[in-house]
Amino acid sequence: MGLFGKKKSAPAPQVQAPAGDGGTTYKGNPNAAHVGAIDAMLSETYDTYFAHLPFAAPGTPSGNAFAALLATAERDMERNRAMFTVATNYDDAVLNDLLTNRTPEKNRLYYAALFKTGEFGIIEESNVYSVDFIDKIPYCVALSLLLMVEKLPENARHIIIEIEPNAPFYMLEKALELVKLCDPRFSYDRIIGA
Repeated sequence: MGLFGKKKSAPAPQVQAPAGDGGTTYKGNPNAAHVGAIDAMLSETYDTYFAHLPFAAPGTPSGNAFAALLATAERDMERNRAMFTVATNYDDAVLNDLLTNRTPEKNRLYYAALFKTGEFGIIEESNVYSVDFIDKIPYCVALSLLLMVEKLPENARHIIIEIEPNAPFYMLEKALELVKLCDPRFSYDRIIGA
């Protein structure tokens, strides 16, 4: 079962390790092939969700808001490493490597991992996005909502966000203020789930 007793519409991806290490290796990691497979999945995620974002141009107001959203989501993920591990199947050593050895390729993986961490707290059914973990990773969830909505047709970008009763929506609402600065077309209504 998923959030609010709902089944996830798509199960979490099962990563199959390719022959060899599949790319990135982490010294001393006996699961280098597994990490390589995760790297490949995250690279595909980056290409799907981060390529060609109209609002991400550096130095523009929307680009500055997007950079702030990424930075704040990064702090969410660093504070809640267990969520990161469950969402990505990476371990803490790999997260430390991504954080300390920043390269263009590792940045791609890292940003995709931010998306996957937020996506872990979202179930989408018919333009209703049930969200969870907004008390732990509100900026990761907001980032994922923004990037998921960007994939929708122009006339379907108004979404409904469903939260649990007594969930601290104000935490997500603050993160969504940054989302609206990234893309003013992003709009939503909030409903309380059962």
